[in-house]
Amino acid sequence: MGNYLVVGYGPRPMDEAEKEMENYLNKSTYENKLTFIQFKEELLNCTLNKNYDKFSYYYKKYDLMKELLQKDRELNFFIYQVNSCNNLDELFEIKKQVLNNEL
Repeated sequence: MGNYLVVGYGPRPMDEAEKEMENYLNKSTYENKLTFIQFKEELLNCTLNKNYDKFSYYYKKYDLMKELLQKDRELNFFIYQVNSCNNLDELFEIKKQVLNNEL
């Protein structure tokens, strides 16, 4: 029997958002919380502006950052609050709490 090359096995290459997320692994929790809020803000802006092309890109980054933050169980309430935000005013209030080290 001959040798066969099996296509489709092995690790898949990382996409742009995943490569970018590697930069956040060594950042502080404080910085990552602010970045998570920023990604949520971008998602809300994409929705408001009906910019659905960028929505999937920011959603991927948002989801990956959420996974990173979920490794610290103490951040579950923070993640829940950001996740449940549906407007920029609510998100601004959460960001203000993070900046004041209240959350």
